[in-house]
Amino acid sequence: MRVASVGDLRPYTYTDENGEFTGFDVELLEDVAGRIGVEEVVFTGQDFSGLLAAVANGQYDVGAAAIGITEERQQTVDFSEGYLAGFLSVVTPKDSDIASEEDLAGGRMGVVQGTLQEAYAVKNLPDTELVRFPDNNAAISALNSGTVDAHFLDYESAKKYVEQYDLVSAVEIPSFDAPAGFAVAKV
Repeated sequence: MRVASVGDLRPYTYTDENGEFTGFDVELLEDVAGRIGVEEVVFTGQDFSGLLAAVANGQYDVGAAAIGITEERQQTVDFSEGYLAGFLSVVTPKDSDIASEEDLAGGRMGVVQGTLQEAYAVKNLPDTELVRFPDNNAAISALNSGTVDAHFLDYESAKKYVEQYDLVSAVEIPSFDAPAGFAVAKV
């Protein structure tokens, strides 16, 4: 089974110190594959923005990266049943004045291109300049260098970056109606 994934989406999919994919999505998909008799599962890293297209065109059998199931995405690919629902978080440096969604107005916020966070920000934060990145690592680097004022990502991934880079989770979005699922090509 050929799986398109993302290498920096802790704790869902990421590469360990040996360059091997690991994380919740990886372990869950490997378990499911074993149960249906698939002996080999090969994960390949990819920018999130191109992941669904790569699955849709048959380059990969499955997309696994805590992919939110939305009506728009269901026009391109099919999904497994949802297995994960989560919260969203905006992380900032500790000395930031950002403490609410309103405080983001007029600022620059990083988002990973093609994610639910990008879609949410476009719809709900029109006065915030969005700076699009290929992955969370690039966005966090921009945050740490001062290129952006904040970065918008899922809550579980945010916890890891907050701990690793001494940031704060300044704004939490309490709910978002898009459970994650595995993407597969339409039949």
